[in-house]
Amino acid sequence: MTRLKKVATFLLCGAFVFIMSVALFACSSDGKEEKYDVAIRVECSDGDTYEFSFGEHEMHVEIPYDGISRTFKVTQYWLKDYKYNDWLDIVGPMDRKFMTRCYKMVDGNRREQLYSIVEPGNYSVDMATDYDINPLTGYMAWSIYITIE
Repeated sequence: MTRLKKVATFLLCGAFVFIMSVALFACSSDGKEEKYDVAIRVECSDGDTYEFSFGEHEMHVEIPYDGISRTFKVTQYWLKDYKYNDWLDIVGPMDRKFMTRCYKMVDGNRREQLYSIVEPGNYSVDMATDYDINPLTGYMAWSIYITIE
């Protein structure tokens, strides 16, 4: 009789695990987390603000040479259809939501990474989502192509 109890217990436990796994799988939304589209505002140290609307990932800007050193940072973002439907501020440079890099462009390719841009030439300012926002958005990237004449 003990062997029959062991087999019955094993079958009941197996059936319970199977039913629970089916129930959990049915409750999930295709096993995927919802990802949100992102709009960002990028501020330049010269006072200009560049805004990427939802679905926009590239812009081209021409700036006359004035000798001003320019740095860039994402200062606000908006997650489309998120529970808070407005611009959210970036608290500080170490918030790990967006990465920003400036590159000198040579023959259409990114060559030299720079802290700031000053001299006449072609540059690329690249922004991408970072660790703390990736669970909500996945990887997203934006570029401002700047020509200083």
